[in-house]
Amino acid sequence: MIGAVPPQDVIRATQVFNYHVIPAAPHLAGALIEFVEAPEREYFLRKFINQFRHQYDYILIDLAPSLSLLTINGLIAADEIVIPVQAEYYSLEGLGQLLETIELIRTNMNHPIRVSGAGDHNVRQARTFEPRNFEKSPAAFPHHVFEVEIPRAVRARRGAEFWKTRHSL
Repeated sequence: MIGAVPPQDVIRATQVFNYHVIPAAPHLAGALIEFVEAPEREYFLRKFINQFRHQYDYILIDLAPSLSLLTINGLIAADEIVIPVQAEYYSLEGLGQLLETIELIRTNMNHPIRVSGAGDHNVRQARTFEPRNFEKSPAAFPHHVFEVEIPRAVRARRGAEFWKTRHSL
């Protein structure tokens, strides 16, 4: 992200046709320290992605569920956002904080990021998703709620161990 390595050195092909990834690595946590006093530190990821954006129809950025400088970089690099969230009280409270951060980015950074919607990502097979759970949100979620169940995928989590997609495990 800081320009030490060209994109072609970190973009990896997967076993899925025309699907590439840039895997995270443990040293990414140290990037926060490097960012602290850097000018325009919020734009590192956007500048990095702009080097190859034209080669892809879609670029998905998977962000951690915390609000850090890395998250801000991801939001500024994105044109729109889909928010996976657990439809539970504390998760929805965090959702309100995320929406406030997005509004600050729109206003203070003049970045027109769009919220496409949110969906429950931690659905167990025995439970049905109910969009009305989002009504309990302290933020009174004003965006679209996807009525889709995204089941837990143990194989997807294990894929990170081998740098593979769940389809290739």
